[in-house]
Amino acid sequence: MSMDFTPENEKDRIRRLAEEQPALLGKEFTSREYIKHPKSGDLGKTVMYRDAHMKGWAYKTLQPDDLKLSVITGQGKRV
Repeated sequence: MSMDFTPENEKDRIRRLAEEQPALLGKEFTSREYIKHPKSGDLGKTVMYRDAHMKGWAYKTLQPDDLKLSVITGQGKRV
């Protein structure tokens, strides 16, 4: 069996790899994806996020560690 390559598959693969191997990210990146990139003024507020193992979105209270850049950013090419 093989699996077709799609941008969504690759995005999920990169996020899972980042979660499993955090040393690859250094101290600047996170495997979490956010609806909107969090800013320092958002600390303590509730934001929507998803982790590498999640298919849907959830809420969390923003902590200082959440201000790291997400390993996946942007929406890609929209046609």
